[in-house]
Amino acid sequence: MPPKIGPKRMQRLIDEGVDPRTLPTEQQLDFARTMARILLPPASEGRPRRLPRHLRPRCMARRRDGRRCQAKVAWDTAQDRARNTTCRVHGGLSTGPRTPEGRRRIAESNRRRAQARRQAQAQAAEHASAQAQALAQAQAQAAARAEALAAYQAAVAKYEALRQHPMPDSRFKAALMEVQKREVERRYQVCLDCGVDPRA
Repeated sequence: MPPKIGPKRMQRLIDEGVDPRTLPTEQQLDFARTMARILLPPASEGRPRRLPRHLRPRCMARRRDGRRCQAKVAWDTAQDRARNTTCRVHGGLSTGPRTPEGRRRIAESNRRRAQARRQAQAQAAEHASAQAQALAQAQAQAAARAEALAAYQAAVAKYEALRQHPMPDSRFKAALMEVQKREVERRYQVCLDCGVDPRA
């Protein structure tokens, strides 16, 4: 009995350049059936082809453990489409409010939720702005303290250099040292006003 001709054997015969008309009658029939299965779509019995289940989208709702739900979304078999974007566990089968009273309650709930969300966002923005202002103020104060301390140290260094520098006129030197001493005291007071004591 000659072997049956499936898709692989048919491809091999085509690659070898074999003419199907030279095959035995049974193999010619197998060749024709296999070719028809490949070229013609399967019979749908008058119904449109449905989307396979493994191609349907997943729910992806956040579960209690923090992960995403991997179940398939609720599917409308009559129309062959998803009811919504969630599975039956996460509200995919819910029809929503249908009566005027139910729709009114849902609308009121949505308004309250939106108002609470806007208030929370406003409070978060205000808190973030206050934090940014506090940080900027702290940075400005730190910069002012550093600048005042550097100016005080420069004034002290200039006073020490003037004190050790020899001058022929002692009265002129004493006057210069008195002026520089006042500058040191002024810089010291600025440091105290900035909250830092360089002499501590």
